[in-house]
Amino acid sequence: MIKSLRISNLALIEDISVEFREGLNVFTGETGAGKTVILQGLELLLGARGDAEKVRSGKDYLEVEGLFAVPDGSMARRLMEELALRDEENEGQLLVRRVVSADGKSRCWINGRMCTVSTLSELGEFLVDLHGQHEHQRLLKPANHLEYLDSLGGGGHLEMLGDYVKAYRDWKEALSDLEECRMDDTERVRMMEELKEKIREIEEVSPRKGELEELEEALRAARNREALFRLVSEAFLRLETEDSSGVVDHLAACRAMLEKAAEMDPRLAEAASALDQAWNIALDTARGLRRYLDSMVHDPAEIEAMESRVFALRELYRKHGGGFDEVADCEREARRRLESLEGHLGRMEALRAAAEEREGIMKEMAARLTQSRRILAERLVREVNAELEELGMSGTTFWIEVQVGDLYTETGRDRVEMMISPAPGEDPMPISKVASGGELSRLMLALKVVLARADQVPTMVFDEVDAGIGGATAGKVGEKMARLGSFHQVICVTHLPQIAAYADVQFRIFKADGGERIMTMLEELGEEERVVELARMLGGSEETASRHARELLRGSRKVNSAKRGGGRRAP
Repeated sequence: MIKSLRISNLALIEDISVEFREGLNVFTGETGAGKTVILQGLELLLGARGDAEKVRSGKDYLEVEGLFAVPDGSMARRLMEELALRDEENEGQLLVRRVVSADGKSRCWINGRMCTVSTLSELGEFLVDLHGQHEHQRLLKPANHLEYLDSLGGGGHLEMLGDYVKAYRDWKEALSDLEECRMDDTERVRMMEELKEKIREIEEVSPRKGELEELEEALRAARNREALFRLVSEAFLRLETEDSSGVVDHLAACRAMLEKAAEMDPRLAEAASALDQAWNIALDTARGLRRYLDSMVHDPAEIEAMESRVFALRELYRKHGGGFDEVADCEREARRRLESLEGHLGRMEALRAAAEEREGIMKEMAARLTQSRRILAERLVREVNAELEELGMSGTTFWIEVQVGDLYTETGRDRVEMMISPAPGEDPMPISKVASGGELSRLMLALKVVLARADQVPTMVFDEVDAGIGGATAGKVGEKMARLGSFHQVICVTHLPQIAAYADVQFRIFKADGGERIMTMLEELGEEERVVELARMLGGSEETASRHARELLRGSRKVNSAKRGGGRRAP
């Protein structure tokens, strides 16, 4: 259930916080006060589209934050485990935060970890069931009726549905394999040649995992050796050459000249000695460089071979997926498909038999699913009609038609349509042709009440559930909402005092003057404040409205007291 909600800078809301309770939480207020904006904030937490237009005028961003209690074993808790979103310090709690900036950018956090809007939406499906006016439109479309029926089935039925879906997909896969095996010989030969060419290309290169990285490293080192060899060779050749034109030979000649000159003039002895030292140093250096060059292994052909291998590997990876793993997967898949095509004649009968076997399993499961749905339809018809009678629609009969079609889909072969008979003796007709707005509201509420027993979503939200109803019927709707609150946390926006009176907690939404601007405000109502708000909703003279408001509250207390005293009873 949702424990708290804080909204900042959303439409007319500057900053409000709501502390929700178990049971029925009701929002009331004058038309245009901003009641539905509260639910818009909740929708943003559940992954709804975050439009920049929702940001309060003059603000840079809107922010919504909600704290949820997530019990152990719930679907939401399991998904949190899968997505690694648990908060070890606050076990069983889920803190969701979303920010939408004025430029339309949206950011989301779950338990302090940034996430995508799609993750928020996926998790939100297990936290809150949001029912607004748009769901009336879902009820008008027969394509959605099967989903409503299946949701009543609970674990056993849904497990059966899951088994059927797997059998259906296995059958479709078998049909796909069979169809591939049936292709004409021209196409088969063409595909075989393409696959053989692909395998040949990979085999010619025969890559090894990690080989490209190793070669690139070795090639870098080899290229460094080549440059080093070139520099040292040139230095050596300048020092010592075969034609006596190197530095060593020049120094030797100069030294000899100065030694003879020193015999004639002793003053040149020091210069002759210096040249002798320089000659010895140059000679030793040349010999050292010779030894260094002799020790180096330099093979230009080896570098060329490595460069050629690197090029071949890169081309192969580029052509077949980007890396060794992708090329290996490509080769395996090519060999598998080639084997399939080469042996297609021998496999044809085996594939046909496998497809027939899987079709038989799928059909058997579909028949069981149809039978289960018919049982569920009888139960749903019986229970919804009982609810409709209490909601003032005793002359209306709800009916579900389950027809078996010719085509199999992932949901089975059943076509389900919900229908109503508007009066005794009238044939059932599609809901879209005979239901008014008020009837749709009550029918949807009746469905929600019945389906609540199987629904695992902890919080249910109703926006304007009172559309098209009033009077004594509104009181029945309020009672149903209160009893629904014994199974779920219920949040409801209403204009009717007969519904608001059944609230376990009531919030009033109102507009206030914030100085320069009007803003939406919220307050939790105490006992006397509820009387005042209900009286406003009732209208008429203040004294009469107040007396009627107190009577509504007294009547609702009996239902709420019975609900609490009897524990979690059926709605």
